[in-house]
Amino acid sequence: MNYKKTPAHEAHDLMTKEGLSQKEAGVRMGRTGSAVAGLKKRYLTTLRNEDRDLEILRLNDQGLSAREISDKLDVAVRHVRQFLTGALADD
Repeated sequence: MNYKKTPAHEAHDLMTKEGLSQKEAGVRMGRTGSAVAGLKKRYLTTLRNEDRDLEILRLNDQGLSAREISDKLDVAVRHVRQFLTGALADD
C-alpha cells in the first residue's frame, strides 16, 4: 500500500532513526514553530504505542503489579509532556 508520509511521520523517523531532537528534526525538514509543535501529539502517541509496550514488559519482568506499572508509566508520560512543552516553547 502506497501512502504519503505526513510531516509528523517524517520528523518521527528523523528523531528515532537519526537520534535528532524534535527541534532539530523540524529544522532539518525546513519547518519551524507551529509545524514542529504539531509533532508533539504524534510523538506522545508513539510513546504510548511502542515504548509503553516495551516498558510494560520490562516492569513486569521486575515483578511489579499492574497498578504499580500503570503509576510508573503515567509519571513517565507526564515527564515527556513537560519536556516537550518546554522544548516547543523554545521555538
